[in-house]
Amino acid sequence: MLCEDEAMAGEYFWNGRITSIYRYMVDEDTLRLFVANGDVFVFVREAEMSDENRIYRSIISRRGNNTTILVTAKSAAGQPGATPDDIRATLTNLFSNPGDDMQTETVDNFLERNETPIALADVLTLEANIVFVDSAEIDELFANGTEAGWEVITTQYNDVKWIFTFSLPGFNAAGDQAIVYYGLRYRSFNGGYYVLNSNGGRRVSIAWSEE
Repeated sequence: MLCEDEAMAGEYFWNGRITSIYRYMVDEDTLRLFVANGDVFVFVREAEMSDENRIYRSIISRRGNNTTILVTAKSAAGQPGATPDDIRATLTNLFSNPGDDMQTETVDNFLERNETPIALADVLTLEANIVFVDSAEIDELFANGTEAGWEVITTQYNDVKWIFTFSLPGFNAAGDQAIVYYGLRYRSFNGGYYVLNSNGGRRVSIAWSEE
């Protein structure tokens, strides 16, 4: 009763139609609801998605779903040159607050899964405008400076604004905590983040950035 007029209008709209549905039809993954006034509401079941892709989607979607992005071809678990001990120390430093509740088994699984780089195209299978590129190609593009690199990229890759690097996520045994690394590059930034998903919460911390 205390909602704004716009919200109430939406409620009236849906209540009026939901209560006047007189028939439905299910065809494989599609549900159609037929309303007395002639409207038909169509719902399509979302395809099964891996835990990895749910995490990748949550990161990518924050940068916009309708733009092309570049993703480095091979996975990486941290800043270039970082050792497993470096990564463990960074994670401990970033997520040492009691409320973060980072579990050792999550870190162990993260390091184990990322011991060897893998082809991200094999695991990152979202229906998004993603182009996989070799990291050596990216380095070559930026060899003459940031602006020169972006000029080539925006021409060659249709106005790309984001370049990502991803790790494989690490999980605890219960599957209710995950850690993932992503590197991000755009015109005014080049760095990396760790994301801790735990107890329904999400904590993102920057691990490194270039000046």
